[in-house]
Amino acid sequence: MKVLAPAKINLFLEVGEKKEKFHPIVSLITPISFSDIVEIEKSKKTEIIFHSKWEIPVDNTVKKTLDLLETKFKTDIPVKIDIWKRIPPGSGLGGGSSNAAVVLENVIQMFNLDISEKEMLKIALNVGSDVPIFIYKNLSIVSGYGEIVKPVKNYIPTYYFLLLVPPIRISTKDVYKQLDKKREFGNLTNGLKKIKILVGLLREREFEKAESIMYNRLEKPCFEIWEEGKEVMKEIEKMSGRKFFLSGSGGSLFSIFREKREAETIKLGDVAVGWDFFIIECFNNSKIKEEINGNNRNQNFARYKSE
Repeated sequence: MKVLAPAKINLFLEVGEKKEKFHPIVSLITPISFSDIVEIEKSKKTEIIFHSKWEIPVDNTVKKTLDLLETKFKTDIPVKIDIWKRIPPGSGLGGGSSNAAVVLENVIQMFNLDISEKEMLKIALNVGSDVPIFIYKNLSIVSGYGEIVKPVKNYIPTYYFLLLVPPIRISTKDVYKQLDKKREFGNLTNGLKKIKILVGLLREREFEKAESIMYNRLEKPCFEIWEEGKEVMKEIEKMSGRKFFLSGSGGSLFSIFREKREAETIKLGDVAVGWDFFIIECFNNSKIKEEINGNNRNQNFARYKSE
């Protein structure tokens, strides 16, 4: 069984003060057409193989997912999992969380495990706060500690992103540590109101107005510990005349476009040397199913040439 594990972009992210171990959030998140490929097969023993140019820790999200399932059902779940990594770790695109969600859903289906949606989401949250969003694979409003996911109904995404991915990993832990140090937390109630306005603007494709609302509370602490990212974003905004945003805790940057051809006209010269550039499309669950059912192993994105 081969499936796609799409990345995500945070179109809006507000973060509140930490309560116990976690920070409450409100966020608007969309899956995008930039995916890892995951192959899952029943086996005599469990194997997890990453085909990746990046080093993946032994104690990864996929292993944690299988461990939690085996603990819950008190049985071995022998599977061979191959993951072809396209989404860089530590890029703010949720690749590890997406891998975990795909494995969780498909292993449950493959072994016909008796589990409710609520229980499945609980396991997802125990793996990581971003994992539940990838269960739905749709533009969604996320709140709580990531466990409350409300897909936006009757929403068909029709826009594109120019995505810039840096050659380094950004530590989510370090970004939140910087946020806690400065104690610059947001108002989640106001954040949710802005998200609802933002959804309406995206429906109407009012992107200039949408950009005035799009926001990421983690952008400032991320750039405080990663000066290069701040300078790169400043330069590309100056050269392109476009507004760029940080996704998640960093360090991927993106800009939104009505049409693919608009993104293709952007020239960045030699800014962000060593970074990867992609033109990508919004994804929703129906598009993902079309890709899977068509056995399309080609990534639905175009590598961007800056010159």
